[in-house]
Amino acid sequence: MKIISPNDCGNAPKKKVLNELIIAMAGRNIEEVMPVLAEDVSWQVAGGRLLAGKEETAEFVSAFPAIAELEILTIITHGKTAAANGRILTEKGVLHEFCHVFLFVSAGKHTIREITTYGSFRQDGNPAS
Repeated sequence: MKIISPNDCGNAPKKKVLNELIIAMAGRNIEEVMPVLAEDVSWQVAGGRLLAGKEETAEFVSAFPAIAELEILTIITHGKTAAANGRILTEKGVLHEFCHVFLFVSAGKHTIREITTYGSFRQDGNPAS
């Protein structure tokens, strides 16, 4: 998988965490995704379903299509909130754009409590392939 991400992701600890999380999600690397999430994490996929907890999140990420290229355009953090947007090109040649909005457990913690995702997704909540 080709990865393009902002050079400034190392300047702020939460930006680095989110950069690594998005890359791990795109690569379906559950072992790297799970430690960053709270046990009771919730993930709302706009126009789709609400995932509750780490188990549902792991199943969701495992079902992602194979990704050829991931481009992270922007990561913004402030206090306990953050957002990131970018593009994904699947191995089948389908381009998707996404925006994730994150809520951390607190301003001082790097554990994510909530995710809301906007982008091109099928009604069942899985990324379109």
